[in-house]
Amino acid sequence: MNLLRRITAGWQWFSRAVRESLFWTLLMRQRVIVRWLVTTLILSAVIDVLIAQAVVAMVDDAIVDQAVPLADYVRQIALLAVVRFAVGFLNRQLTVRLSYHMEFELRTWLYSRIQAAELQRLQSVSNGQYVTRSMTDVHLIQEILQYLPVIVGLAPVILGLGIFVLIISPPMGVLALAALPLNLGIVSRFRKRLSALSFADLYERSEVAGAIDEPVRGIRVVKAFSREARERARVRATTDRAFRLNMSRVRLLARYDIPIKAGPVLVNAAVLFIGARLVASGSLSLGEFLIAFQVAGGITILAQLFDELAGGWQYLRSAQTRVASLLALGRRPREGRALPTSATGVALGGVDIAYDDHVVLAGVDLEVRPGELVVLTGPPRSGKSAVAQVAAGLLEPAAGEVVLDGLPIGLIDVAAVRRSVRVAVEEPMLFTGTFRSNLDLGAPWPTSDEEIRAAARAAGADEVIASFPDGLDSPVGERGLTLSGGQRQRVALARSLVVPPRVLILDDALSAVNPSLELQILRRIRAHAPDMAILCITRREGPAALADRVVELPAPAAARLAEPTP
Repeated sequence: MNLLRRITAGWQWFSRAVRESLFWTLLMRQRVIVRWLVTTLILSAVIDVLIAQAVVAMVDDAIVDQAVPLADYVRQIALLAVVRFAVGFLNRQLTVRLSYHMEFELRTWLYSRIQAAELQRLQSVSNGQYVTRSMTDVHLIQEILQYLPVIVGLAPVILGLGIFVLIISPPMGVLALAALPLNLGIVSRFRKRLSALSFADLYERSEVAGAIDEPVRGIRVVKAFSREARERARVRATTDRAFRLNMSRVRLLARYDIPIKAGPVLVNAAVLFIGARLVASGSLSLGEFLIAFQVAGGITILAQLFDELAGGWQYLRSAQTRVASLLALGRRPREGRALPTSATGVALGGVDIAYDDHVVLAGVDLEVRPGELVVLTGPPRSGKSAVAQVAAGLLEPAAGEVVLDGLPIGLIDVAAVRRSVRVAVEEPMLFTGTFRSNLDLGAPWPTSDEEIRAAARAAGADEVIASFPDGLDSPVGERGLTLSGGQRQRVALARSLVVPPRVLILDDALSAVNPSLELQILRRIRAHAPDMAILCITRREGPAALADRVVELPAPAAARLAEPTP
């Protein structure tokens, strides 16, 4: 009774864990393929049982007793084999299609969630973790998923053949299936340790990717300070940790490899010995013995793979957990309301901004109407960039409300917010490619060269582009490193103006540009898009002369406390 209760509890835990897993969610999105796959698995099991019955009859009646012509059984088995091949081929096609569909769904889902995440949460994960979780882990999941349905598909086949053998000879049936619970018990002894080592192994792989990615991206800084040896030592230390963890995992699997491999062989030997005794005593026919021995051989092969299956399964679970943590960074992308046709600008009312439950700005009131240029200034660490993120809908305020064109920004469709509010930052990102490909990113639809050139003129980037021999088709290099800081800023600003947004936020976006040129660019922007609301965040005094209003943020609380009292 206790054993039955434990089995029931274990099954309930397993079924609940499956239903709550990421893979169950992905499987439910492919219901049609899953239904066809289950159908082919059941058909495979039925055909295998029919083949087993035909083989038993052929051996006993046509070969041993010679009471029935052998050709009749050969034709029957050949026909069943052709049907089995067709069903197996369909099963394999469905398995591959299912794995690739699930990978596509997972990558799309992951990308959309990351895009919807707040900047604070995105910055909590290193670049190496992003790279390995979104690429290596997802690919690992896809590879394992190609084989998982095949392994799962063996369950009805083994179950069907096992029941068939149990019916014709209970002792042989029990012996044939004995290798499965034997190796399951062995695997359960090291399952938890293997799970922990698999997760740690994947984590350290991510750290290796990060340790290599950072100095490669910042190679100029590394060389400028002659820190190559330091970075090599850091990469070596990280790879050593990853290697040691991987070897610990390999040693754990190797420790149990011999019993997992030897146990099923001993069971198979027992099947051979007892089966021969039963045949000699007349309790078992030769055909029945042949099928029982073949089933035991198939189960032996499967049971000997339990250590590899356990290793792959733990990698799969660890990868799922790591990918699920990335999915948890972002909210589900919402399909909110459309923006009204008439623009009224952006307004912050009584907004509190907090980081890690610590309020850095309280009671911020700010409004930028269409056609206005509002300058936001303040001392360092006063929260100017945080205001930009809140106004753009990239950061949720702790209190208060952000209104875009008369609607709370949280109710508006995310895509509409991104198209209507653009943020140009101090350290812009240019992608590897040409000027044209980078500027085209600023338009949700195909644009003409004239529109691109007009945006470049407004941002003062036309001179930068003209200085290259191929103009718009000139390469900018990886991350735009062939350009100076001011040139990158102007090209990135032009990208935001190819299709002028309703609201443009300049977060120190021209800090590397000559102050006189900065004023010229601001005038050109207003002429290029006269109805656009512009919020200019800057530490310089020049833009205030062109502004309709100037808003100054107070010094942070820590700075005010540090000021000497008169």
